[in-house]
Amino acid sequence: MANGNVFVYGTLLADEIVRILIKRVPSSCDAVLADYHRFSVRNRVYPGATYRKGDRIKGKKVLLDLTHEELQVMDDFEGEEYKRLTVEPCLLDQSITLTAFVYVWGDPEDKDLFGSWDYEVKLFRIFVSFFLRSSFQEWRSNDLERYEAMCEEYMDTGINVT
Repeated sequence: MANGNVFVYGTLLADEIVRILIKRVPSSCDAVLADYHRFSVRNRVYPGATYRKGDRIKGKKVLLDLTHEELQVMDDFEGEEYKRLTVEPCLLDQSITLTAFVYVWGDPEDKDLFGSWDYEVKLFRIFVSFFLRSSFQEWRSNDLERYEAMCEEYMDTGINVT
């Protein structure tokens, strides 16, 4: 089966998470996805995107040339909340489009979708929350490792570990 590209706009922007899931960090390029909006999802640290004419998800990236097996891992990781669609994001440095998959929120009318989700802002809020509870060194040694361990356990067992 052919390899595929994946437009990512949330937690999969973090190379560390991608490496845990597929055991490598594939080549990528910056891209924009037209006619979609990236929402915050109530009580979740990750976003959900849905079709929204005239909007766009800016400055994110496309992971290039994922194998069929890696795409299956992505499908499993995203779970039933998301649907995989084929889209044509525009590459920022070349102003051309390429075919890629994107994982969109399964229910575009979900009342838990609100506002916008910003990767840097969300990470900053998570960092501040952890920092207020413990020193940075404790966070680095405890919380980051726990999150990475959760991702690794997911990969090992394929079950929901949250």
